[in-house]
Amino acid sequence: MTKPSIAVKGIGRMSVKPDQIQLNLELKAENKDYSLMMNEANAKLDSLTASLVSAGFSADDLKTGAISIDAKYDYVRKDDGAQIREFTGYVYSQTISVKFPMSLDLLSEAVSSISCSSVSPELSISFMLADRDSIRDDLLKLAAEDARHKAEVITKASGTLLGSVKEISYDIEGCKIHAPANRMVLRSCSSEAMADMTPEEIVVEESVFFVWSLKQPS
Repeated sequence: MTKPSIAVKGIGRMSVKPDQIQLNLELKAENKDYSLMMNEANAKLDSLTASLVSAGFSADDLKTGAISIDAKYDYVRKDDGAQIREFTGYVYSQTISVKFPMSLDLLSEAVSSISCSSVSPELSISFMLADRDSIRDDLLKLAAEDARHKAEVITKASGTLLGSVKEISYDIEGCKIHAPANRMVLRSCSSEAMADMTPEEIVVEESVFFVWSLKQPS
């Protein structure tokens, strides 16, 4: 006969202040001539790099992410009513990111400098944790306490008692971080290109699964 047991998921959750900023930028260029498209893309990248260097970064701080080159087509209706697919040009897309320690002054300087360049990239700003391992121990302790509290409430309500721990398993997804990104498109040059902002605290979670045996009250 299988001995009674209870399985509970414990969640450790903390809200912490971000200590790192990541700028994610997407550059795009489009032209029917492939060489002209690449020239435009390279010119935009050079302009973006120069603007960030003038804000205090080095060229090595910029990290290239995804690069894509796609052929673009439109459907055109002919005089006889038939539709044909017509080539309209090439589209180049490149994502670039730069990370730096939390500094709203440096962030404002970077955004202002980018807005005054010849580039109008799509920009997202992410507030992050540089070292999530530093709080993992506290999260796991909270998760264990949460699991035991839930188990004790359930067993008390059901008229049973917690026995010994039979199994402990760690959530394979690991640490979960909830930190929404702020997105914007820069279109004009301004020393006040970015409005004042106060970063939200980042919610960090860890999960642990426990299984206890159950005992009947004596």
